[in-house]
Amino acid sequence: MSLMPESRPGWRESAEPENPAFWRGVLCLLLVSALLVARQFTNPNFPSCVIDDSLLHMSWVQQFSTSLSQGYWLPRWLPDSNGGYGSPVFIFYSPLVYYLTALLKFGTGSVVAAMKLARFLALFLSGLAMFIYARGLVHRKAALVVALVYVALPFHVLDISYWTLYAEPWAWIWFPLILMFLRQMLDVDTWNSRSMRMFSVCYGGLILTHLVSAYMFSFVIAGYAVFRSNRKTPIVAVGRVGLGAALGMTLAAFFLLPACYEQRFVHIDYITLRPEFNFRNTFLFFPAADFIRDAPFQSRTTGLLQVVTVFQTVWAAVGLFLLFWAGAVSGTVRHELRFAAGVGLSCLFLMSRLSTWVWDWVPRLPQIQFSTRWLSVFSWAVALIVGLSLDPLHRQRFRGWPNLVHFTLAFIMVLGSGILIFSGCFLLQEHSDLAYRNVQNAPEYNPRAMTDWKRQVIWPSDSPFTLLQGQAHLRIERWTAENRRLVVEAETPVRIRIRLLDYPGWRVFDNGVVISHGVDPTSGAMLLDVSPGQHQIEITFRTTPWRTAALILSLVSGTALLVLAVIDSLKRGDEKAAGCRCVCVH
Repeated sequence: MSLMPESRPGWRESAEPENPAFWRGVLCLLLVSALLVARQFTNPNFPSCVIDDSLLHMSWVQQFSTSLSQGYWLPRWLPDSNGGYGSPVFIFYSPLVYYLTALLKFGTGSVVAAMKLARFLALFLSGLAMFIYARGLVHRKAALVVALVYVALPFHVLDISYWTLYAEPWAWIWFPLILMFLRQMLDVDTWNSRSMRMFSVCYGGLILTHLVSAYMFSFVIAGYAVFRSNRKTPIVAVGRVGLGAALGMTLAAFFLLPACYEQRFVHIDYITLRPEFNFRNTFLFFPAADFIRDAPFQSRTTGLLQVVTVFQTVWAAVGLFLLFWAGAVSGTVRHELRFAAGVGLSCLFLMSRLSTWVWDWVPRLPQIQFSTRWLSVFSWAVALIVGLSLDPLHRQRFRGWPNLVHFTLAFIMVLGSGILIFSGCFLLQEHSDLAYRNVQNAPEYNPRAMTDWKRQVIWPSDSPFTLLQGQAHLRIERWTAENRRLVVEAETPVRIRIRLLDYPGWRVFDNGVVISHGVDPTSGAMLLDVSPGQHQIEITFRTTPWRTAALILSLVSGTALLVLAVIDSLKRGDEKAAGCRCVCVH
């Protein structure tokens, strides 16, 4: 017997309606996800063992939601970072998760509660996505087992309990969906417009969720296109996938293009300057001994990840062996398992020092900083292999020691995940207070104009404006994330320093007329020279030509995908009506 979907003849094991059975699976995933994060809701503080990153993301969520509440639908500038001088964080950081968290914050009134709920939703929705993906390969119960393993894998539990990799868990949602639509697109010889559109939307969603994960998974997408091109020339398969990926990138162009182009205006190279950000020091297997010896936290983290990775590798290897040994797979499932095995081995290779030459050779790969980021992709492969090998309807093919091995490994997974959950940390109230004061900063996103740009902790101390020269009375009319208005009544020519870092997009108006501004060499802040008299000064963060072009590109792409969807819907309606007429005639 082979693992095949219920929709295929001879495989449906019961007469239960499909929809109720599906929703029971969804409910099961919801309950397991809730169980895995339940402890996080027993403490009012944010659950994490990494303080700096936690403070950073809490600050970002607070400022992002504030910008939305002020009417800025595409927040790019965080006004309270860098001691109130601001930072263009969301020019470079994928915003989708922060939109969702901001909505949750509006509903709960709490940054911490919103972030906890966002974590729970990421875990649940990733399991749901894996369930839907696996349903296209195997029957419902086997698909549910795959999804449950995906949710409860030790690495995933570790990720949401121990660290503050806030956006990365949301990327887990897109991995199986992208592969599902890729499979649908490549398994037919004719053009599949719907699968192409959905692949593009999911790939664009991954870019807007976590750019680093999108970069890494692009290699998986390319490999899948080549691997599944056995029924057609590789050029055709790669061409289809390339077109879909291009549509996805244009859909996310409003974020992606400025994020790439504007790296010249910030210190983005900082992400590889520090020793802990250098991939040569932080390989999961065979890291730099001197670095690990002098970094206790990194040493503990590496050891923990090594244990988790070795366990998941052994379990996947045993599961794969048993599946092929028992002959329990065939056709599409066999292809998918082979691809998953190849992805898993590639991830293990990239997390070892043996792959140094690859990291040096592949453009931008060092900028992902840590080889352990590949564990997110690796866990997809492990979940598919292990989940199928645990399928209850096929374990009857395994006798004796295989059943014992499966029971033992499953028990270890449950026990290990439980230990990880209850060994997780919580921040203290003082940490939350620091986050709300926005003292933690990300130097890699600091503008080039900023002088002391490497500081990670900056307390707000300066007033919104400082009169450096001359005599004048200044009054603030408006001070929001992307718009500041001052009334200046100058008795003499004056020079004013604004608590705002110079960056492309900021424009200054004096009584409605655009004026140029200077830059304070000691801080990188804006300097305004104002003549005697009364002035209405407005400083606003406006779009730039490249941001406008990128936004137009996204709108055009989104409109095109929507039009194609409507056309396909109308065609299917006409075909269905024609089929009904034929039935009536006969």
